[in-house]
Amino acid sequence: MKKNIIYTITGICIILAATTLVTSKNTTDKANAAYVTQMKKSESQYVLSAKSTEKSYTAYVREDESNVVYIQDRKTDKVKKILVEPHLASGIMSIEWFDDQTIIVYSHVSPYIGCASVYDVSTKKLIMEKNCSKYSFGDTLKSFVYVESAPRNLGRDKIVNYKDKMVYQTKKNQSILDIVLNHKSNDIAMVVGQYADDSETQRLQVVILEKRGDKYLKVKSQKIKSSEVDSVRWKCDEKVVVVQNGQRQIVDVPRRIK
Repeated sequence: MKKNIIYTITGICIILAATTLVTSKNTTDKANAAYVTQMKKSESQYVLSAKSTEKSYTAYVREDESNVVYIQDRKTDKVKKILVEPHLASGIMSIEWFDDQTIIVYSHVSPYIGCASVYDVSTKKLIMEKNCSKYSFGDTLKSFVYVESAPRNLGRDKIVNYKDKMVYQTKKNQSILDIVLNHKSNDIAMVVGQYADDSETQRLQVVILEKRGDKYLKVKSQKIKSSEVDSVRWKCDEKVVVVQNGQRQIVDVPRRIK
């Protein structure tokens, strides 16, 4: 299967109030930078939209229907509706395509938790659904990993695979702020925050997990300067790029153990 998904939109999307705050995350090279979830102005028909990887469909969310995704066939203009429920608190935060027949809808459940719902566009059937704060995936849905978040002042976030099996857990008072999967190796890069007792002070680091068979092993941990991170992405298999306030910081990845 092709490497199709390269953007994820995260943030708080209050569609009923027609107010959307989003940031974008590039997870692969510029050649694949055509399929991004987009924010539209509140006076337009929809507030979120995404084109399918084969450009056969456009998916969008109307601002007056925060729990419905419309799938429009770009050749026939026919429209299907996918109802996303019942876990919506303030609307759909992002929509993105895995391939030309599969869409992932991330809805807002609480201030810290969302729900990633995977649908077959042809049948409108729900394929998979995971409650999580972050998620990422590679070439197949079997590579899907997501973050189960503990209370912020306690930490010990978990990375869980599509079979709901834990593959990694942070230390006490550590929370996973972002996660991105390498499309070739399925290695994981994540940004981890270390919180003090007041749950506000934090120190950030990039942690690299190398996939070995069915398990992941931490191979590197490197502190980064800023207290805020805009995005994190893989650059080939050798580097991870962290963008902080418009400035890039490069983290070298250890050579894979064969």
